[in-house]
Amino acid sequence: MKIRYSKETDALYIRFNEKEIDSSDEIAEGVIVDFNSEGEIVAIEILDVSKRADISKILVESFQKVEVVG
Repeated sequence: MKIRYSKETDALYIRFNEKEIDSSDEIAEGVIVDFNSEGEIVAIEILDVSKRADISKILVESFQKVEVVG
């Protein structure tokens, strides 16, 4: 996973994998989701991100693998 922030464009880009992007859909104003040909999410881009969240600090947390029972 790769996370990039562009101060110039105020955009946050989260890339989950390196699969080829086949299509994109703006699911909300300024929130674009990229899909591969199988319909899996490849990336998410958030425009005007500083207006949506406090980006002065970016906290990255890693979660341990958790087994979901149900």
